[in-house]
Amino acid sequence: MDYIIVQAGGKGTRLGYLTKNKPKAITPVDNLPMLFYLFRKYPKKKFIIIADYKKDVIRHKKNSAIPENPRFKYCSLRYFLKELGVE
Repeated sequence: MDYIIVQAGGKGTRLGYLTKNKPKAITPVDNLPMLFYLFRKYPKKKFIIIADYKKDVIRHKKNSAIPENPRFKYCSLRYFLKELGVE
């Protein structure tokens, strides 16, 4: 497995106040954004993070903890599907 693909683009409306100013992927659980649990579990893997909603917030949060690095790629769902040939 070369990449772990994470669909991190939802608004998280059912989470209410927890996601008022951030996407659900970076909502903290025990003071750590949910997405970071994957990073910890698979430290040597590469990640494709599919994000549309507040993608910049996800990228900023990740970069503040883990400097920009080629292990992480970001794209929109539309781009990802286009690359797969599913439009």
